[in-house]
Amino acid sequence: MKPPRPYDPAASITAPLEEAVGNIQSIDAADLPKLHSTIAFQPVVEVTAETNAVFETSVGVIHRINERTQFVIYADRGSPRVADSDVAALISENLHATVDLDDESIREPFDEATEQRFGQTETEYKDWAIDQLQRAQTTTVTYTGDNNVTYNKTCEPNRSEYLRPID
Repeated sequence: MKPPRPYDPAASITAPLEEAVGNIQSIDAADLPKLHSTIAFQPVVEVTAETNAVFETSVGVIHRINERTQFVIYADRGSPRVADSDVAALISENLHATVDLDDESIREPFDEATEQRFGQTETEYKDWAIDQLQRAQTTTVTYTGDNNVTYNKTCEPNRSEYLRPID
């Protein structure tokens, strides 16, 4: 997996700071101390899953799930966890601008660079994602049978009802 580009190569690493300071009249950007820049590459996985589940009883279809779900998970050592919405947006909106981490030019502008490794296999991430989706999509439905008796049924999608567990 390739990460989004960490900075705009058409500008310098210090450009955002210089722009922010440039609007303050009492500070000259040229007088700022040298910036110490660090970057840390953290593994993430964007998950795209399609769920197609139909729950039926003798009275017919009582619940249906037909949805596409996307989320981003932190994939470093330890247990995966869902990324917050800002990180998810950053990843999802920049998949077109990914770079190869083996390209040293991506690290050159920074004083310090660290790289974390994936903590699990692709299969383990798929299983974890499906477990999360099953928990989120499981619901209890109340329906009335042909005998006019009210029933409660827990509708939990099977693993096989996830058509595309990871993209």
